[in-house]
Amino acid sequence: MTPEQQEAEQRFNEQWDNVMRAFYLALYFMFRHIKHRWKVALSTLVVWSLCYAMIRYLPTLSWHIPAGVVLAALLVNIFISMRAEQGQVHVHPYAVEDALKACGLWDSTHYRRPRLLAHKTLPGGDIQLTFDASVPEDTWPAVESRFCGSFGIRKFRRVFRNSKNQINLVLASGQLRRPTTDVAKLVAYARQHHVVPMGEGFNGIETWDYITSPSLLICGMTGSGKSSLLRVILSLLVVQGCQIILVDGKAGVDYQPLLPYLAEPVAQDVEGSLPLFEGAWAEHSRRLTLLLETGFSSLAEAHGHGQLLDVADLFVVVDEYLIFSSGAKEKAMKEAGAKCLSIVEKLAVAGRASGVHLILSTQYGTTDVLGSQVKQQLFRVTGRLEDELASKTILSLPGAEAIPPTEKGHFVYRNGEELQHFFAYHVDDLHDILSYASRKDENVASTNG
Repeated sequence: MTPEQQEAEQRFNEQWDNVMRAFYLALYFMFRHIKHRWKVALSTLVVWSLCYAMIRYLPTLSWHIPAGVVLAALLVNIFISMRAEQGQVHVHPYAVEDALKACGLWDSTHYRRPRLLAHKTLPGGDIQLTFDASVPEDTWPAVESRFCGSFGIRKFRRVFRNSKNQINLVLASGQLRRPTTDVAKLVAYARQHHVVPMGEGFNGIETWDYITSPSLLICGMTGSGKSSLLRVILSLLVVQGCQIILVDGKAGVDYQPLLPYLAEPVAQDVEGSLPLFEGAWAEHSRRLTLLLETGFSSLAEAHGHGQLLDVADLFVVVDEYLIFSSGAKEKAMKEAGAKCLSIVEKLAVAGRASGVHLILSTQYGTTDVLGSQVKQQLFRVTGRLEDELASKTILSLPGAEAIPPTEKGHFVYRNGEELQHFFAYHVDDLHDILSYASRKDENVASTNG
């Protein structure tokens, strides 16, 4: 090796050593601040190759420049990664150990140390931790603030025991987001599962199973998104081949794309509604006779055996249930309203077998209209309500009044002793859904792929 080559090699080694000092320093900070190690490895490889090429093939270049490139590139990487990971909860054995120590369950004298069996991220961003049953289910809420606080969050979304006798803790780390509405996938999902997808919450798609819960109540103040949700629900019922009867004080103005698909003309007032309700009750009785003749206990069971397929589920829809309130002044209106309410009560209790369902919509469900017998038969969904009393009247729990007024389409329903939140699907043009009604036999699910 010539003296010139030796000098160049010595200069390269000196510059490379200086750059590596900056490189190792930046690498240390990356491991401290970036959770995903693959990002560190990839960044290391790229920046290391760049610096080597600069020093090897640009011998006159000062070592300060590649060192500056190293620091700048890695610091930018740290910043981007930290922004992307902001608000996320990262579960690893040491984090779980710290959380158990914080709440006193790591070395508890009362319980055996809990063992983490599995963890997963739910669709809405919540983290579900699965432990063995060494600590009773009712003990976890008592240590909620300390356990969750160790992860930087406030509370559990829920605590439950699964079929394997394991304790599942759902950390409320996710954020409720408005879903993107893909009409083709929405229709495919509805037809495949025979349910009505209403929106998406922390646990994924939220549905109304009208076979299990045959009647629905939708509440919410003006601007809550109640009418938008109802229109999407009715459109998805149409594409499933269901029959719909509509009572609407505005003569169906908000449902114009749906009007050609209704089984009867829209009723606008109480007196006009009574014949529709009487007809629905007569249809209920006729269907019960058919079920007796065919030996099935419900229309859903008959459909499951390929029988009575020409008898579709019938939905009686009332947009603003308060029109049946006893506050009517005229005697004829009062009597008609009372008869309608009587049929509503009977269908709410008995309609499951015959496939005659109710969908009731109102801004405020008063107790004189929404009696306890009716309420207990309804799957209740509500947007923002004006006060805690209204929330307790509808859901028997407070919470719906706390929905921010700016969050149109934010709904809750009761699941046990807690409220489940979701954002409803929104479709600007109902024809996008109803266009599938004329293609009922097509394999819409193929679009889901």
